[in-house]
Amino acid sequence: MHSILTMFFIPTLLHCQFQKPQFYKYFLHLVCLPKLCMEFELTQEQIDELEEKFKNWVKDYEQYIESSVFSSY
Repeated sequence: MHSILTMFFIPTLLHCQFQKPQFYKYFLHLVCLPKLCMEFELTQEQIDELEEKFKNWVKDYEQYIESSVFSSY
């Protein structure tokens, strides 16, 4: 149930609701990853690609948060 909400309804509900649009962008990137995970069959290549995408998402988000925190000082 939560995954359906997260992947299909919440992106629409959250559109233009963040003070910084960047947060919405990161949320959308995160939503795309579980959608890919829910495919019926995944090759090892697709699994490796998903792993890399998750790593990149975390890295990008951490960099954004870090830059946001330091820019507020």
